[in-house]
Amino acid sequence: MRENYKENNESVLKTLIERFDNMLDVNDRYFFDIEEFEEIIEHYIQAFDLVKAKKAIDYSLEQYPDNSSLLLKKAHFYILNHNIDKADEIIYFIQKTEPYNIDALLLKAEVFSQEKKYKLAIDIYKQILEINPDDDDVYIKLAFEYENIQDYKNAIKYLIKAIEIDSENTFVLFEISFCFDLINQPKKSLEFFKDFIDEHPFSEAAWFNLGNVYYNMQKYKEAVEAFDYVLAIDESYLSAYYNKADALMSLGKYDDAIEVYKESFNYEHPDALIYCCIGECYEKNLEYKTAIYYYNKSIEKDESFSDAWLRKGIINSELENYDVAIKYLMKAIKLDPNSLEYKYSLADIYVKINDFAKAVNLYSKIAEADPYDIDIWLDYSDVFAKENNYKKAFDIILKGINFQPDNPALLFRVAAYLLKLKNNKLAYRYLELALILDKNNINQLFDYLPESKSDRNILKMIDSFKD
Repeated sequence: MRENYKENNESVLKTLIERFDNMLDVNDRYFFDIEEFEEIIEHYIQAFDLVKAKKAIDYSLEQYPDNSSLLLKKAHFYILNHNIDKADEIIYFIQKTEPYNIDALLLKAEVFSQEKKYKLAIDIYKQILEINPDDDDVYIKLAFEYENIQDYKNAIKYLIKAIEIDSENTFVLFEISFCFDLINQPKKSLEFFKDFIDEHPFSEAAWFNLGNVYYNMQKYKEAVEAFDYVLAIDESYLSAYYNKADALMSLGKYDDAIEVYKESFNYEHPDALIYCCIGECYEKNLEYKTAIYYYNKSIEKDESFSDAWLRKGIINSELENYDVAIKYLMKAIKLDPNSLEYKYSLADIYVKINDFAKAVNLYSKIAEADPYDIDIWLDYSDVFAKENNYKKAFDIILKGINFQPDNPALLFRVAAYLLKLKNNKLAYRYLELALILDKNNINQLFDYLPESKSDRNILKMIDSFKD
């Protein structure tokens, strides 16, 4: 019944718009009642055809010059054109005689929001809710204003009120999930979606968001189960296939992930990203030939898809085809020159072939761009250590420690370099700091500098940290 009603409304609107367009074409004047004008104007505003919206507004006010609903349509038009002063004049005029006109209040709140007076907009939306406490759309608008002032807890509060009124509004469910993410409260997000599902077990959007919460909490098995429920409700829900496959990859179940990706082909032809993801599954299984086949399929779909070039480069590096690997990585960097990951991978290859000058050039740029990446300081300094230039290696790692003074990995490494420089006294001081921060990872020193295992002072220091 609802679908028939909707189709009938769409048919009536289509006829109405055709009639208005025909009137404009023949430069005539037809009669429309107020409700018809409202529908015509709203249609053009929604279509963002502001030229015809303006014509409809002007013509409507010729017939009904004092009608507040049509005047508010004109105010809305001014808002869309960022002509706030004129919109404000109309709203003020209407509020003098109709102070509780909800449409006028809504537009006034919108004006305040455009002027970035978010707290004033909040006050008006709350005023509207005192008049009509069951308007879910107003709760959503109110939540957005709280988001504008980064008060995500209150945003969640009002989004929940909106979803209590209309449980089928999937947009609100996604917005609730988004806000929980912003305030880093996965447990509360989990609790909300579990409770919501208890009341609405066939909400695929709720199950999908629950799966995402589990995924972000690294509970991949539970994420897979949630995505399975999504697909049980709606087997064509593409994002559930992709996210399920991603969760399976995180579990190391690459064959299962491949199967899920391929199941999605029944509902949409794969794009470059999906082919690349399948290729990565085969790569993780060390099936390099098949992986490259899918990376090539990805590139066939979109030659500018840089990740496929990257993965081809990495596989060729693993196969020690370094010239080919470098060529592919250079292609990836050309496509995405801002990617630090691509430059990092290329630098690693230069290290493998002992082209340290090129590696250092790349590592230095990466360290400058992202000085809080621990690994870059370890790898950057290690290039100099490979050349037995421990003084330079020490200088580099010290720069990293300046950015992250409490990082044990960097402290273990600086101790190693100092031991190689025969500056044992300072090395022991750094090692003690590292052990205070992370006494269980002494192997970070031993694996890098095996001879340190026989240093009696180090062994004695380790014993002092045992429980």
